[in-house]
Amino acid sequence: MKRAIALAALAVSARVEAQPAKDPFAPEEGSGSSSGPGSGSASPDSTTATAVPSKGCEYITKETCSKSNTSQYVTSGAYVFGSVLVFSVVRMWWNRKGTSTIGVRLLVTMALAAIVAGVLVALDPARGQDLRCCVETAVFKGEVFLSGSAPGRVAVLGVVPAVVLFFLVTLVEGVVRRR
Repeated sequence: MKRAIALAALAVSARVEAQPAKDPFAPEEGSGSSSGPGSGSASPDSTTATAVPSKGCEYITKETCSKSNTSQYVTSGAYVFGSVLVFSVVRMWWNRKGTSTIGVRLLVTMALAAIVAGVLVALDPARGQDLRCCVETAVFKGEVFLSGSAPGRVAVLGVVPAVVLFFLVTLVEGVVRRR
């Protein structure tokens, strides 16, 4: 009897050791092809449909996603700075021309700077493949700031900083001009 129990334990331990390490991106066994969104067969906490990375995203790690998040901040800041710079120059040119009131010139150029910055942050032409993969993969989606909300990202990383920076540039320009 003891020999049978020892053989059974040995067989179970050999089977456990023979199994490969579980891949976090591999779909669960028995889930079938009908476990996609809207099928209702997957459990609510299951991320099988979104945990499988798209082609070319198998290399993504937590460190890669945090670096991509940092690069998102840098590129968003560059978009904001560029749009504020361009529309500050437009406002100075418009001030020299003298058409319209000073309030209209300020509000129109500020609104255009905010819109352009928001559009650039939304489209993000410099967005790398790493950031796209991080946003698409449910496992690392939390590493990217506002990864699930494009309008929130546009507002927080584009429009609001553009408005604040535009007002700061306008105040600094006014102080420098008075000297």
